[in-house]
Amino acid sequence: MRGYIHLNTGHNASWRKERGLFSIDDFRYDGKNDCYICPNGCTLHYIGVRKVRYRVGKNYVSRSQDCKSCPLKNRCITGKASYKEVRRDFYQEDQERNHALIGTAIYRHVMRKRQVISEGNFALQKRCHNLRFTRKRGVWKVQEQCFLSAMALNLKRLVKYGTAPLLPAVPYLLYILDVVLKRNIRLRPVY
Repeated sequence: MRGYIHLNTGHNASWRKERGLFSIDDFRYDGKNDCYICPNGCTLHYIGVRKVRYRVGKNYVSRSQDCKSCPLKNRCITGKASYKEVRRDFYQEDQERNHALIGTAIYRHVMRKRQVISEGNFALQKRCHNLRFTRKRGVWKVQEQCFLSAMALNLKRLVKYGTAPLLPAVPYLLYILDVVLKRNIRLRPVY
């Protein structure tokens, strides 16, 4: 299964770019050695795990001796800090893989379908089926409440639209693939 998630730009430090400072995008990640390379070429080594609000990630720190003699220090470090600290989410590779899909034809097609099929259902369940807050505790009990809400929604649709046969999953997927191939939408390989 492949997830198609809209890009959330709210957590990016765009204020750093506006002030002429380096952002996380200016630092290059070396996956082989598990370290970051700063714009001046110095290495930021992994020192441990850090939690900031609800996000947990790996923490990378530069040596203070490297930063003291760096000509780009005023664009990199602010305040009284003597070293640079960068945090990388545990799921950063997945996020980058998802961001690479943004802008492709299949991504736009899936996002349009998601808006019509999923988002409306979630909003209706939240508004009309008391899913704004759960009444029970525990994953299995909350899942049971969500299933009951989905069942109620499906029963309402069945009463409204009659007993017309519903599209099974496999023929529907074949139909989507046929539409994609007829429109010459280029599919990217899944790794």
